[in-house]
Amino acid sequence: MKLKRRSLILLTIIIIAVSFGIYYPTTFEINSHTFHIYIKGIHHLNQGYAFSDGSRENPTIYVPTGSIISFYVSNDDNSIDSMDFNIDTFNVHSKPITYSQTQKIDFLADKEGTFTYYSKLHPDMNGTIIVESQKVPTFIQPP
Repeated sequence: MKLKRRSLILLTIIIIAVSFGIYYPTTFEINSHTFHIYIKGIHHLNQGYAFSDGSRENPTIYVPTGSIISFYVSNDDNSIDSMDFNIDTFNVHSKPITYSQTQKIDFLADKEGTFTYYSKLHPDMNGTIIVESQKVPTFIQPP
């Protein structure tokens, strides 16, 4: 009985070690971070359409170079029939987003500089994303 228990413990340790050995290189070899950014389309009467992070319209977003960016773009205004989200430099182009829909858009911020994000359907919906080597990201949290 003791031999079976020891064998089972040894087998468990080997499985964990092998699993970690397979998992470790694929998870930690990449020296980057993932940032989750929540942004929504809104409409103000007589003021047009805008993207919002819950407190600012068409906010400027700062992220460090080499980061994986996950944008969660939602249409939170029933007066916006459809909107989209684009960042040409990073080949980011959403499908049309209708009221109450959200799309997750992932990309690697591998180029430094200042870039415009915008909606082709509503030109007044636009903002700036700044990718810089300094590790001073601005986190945009859900409202």
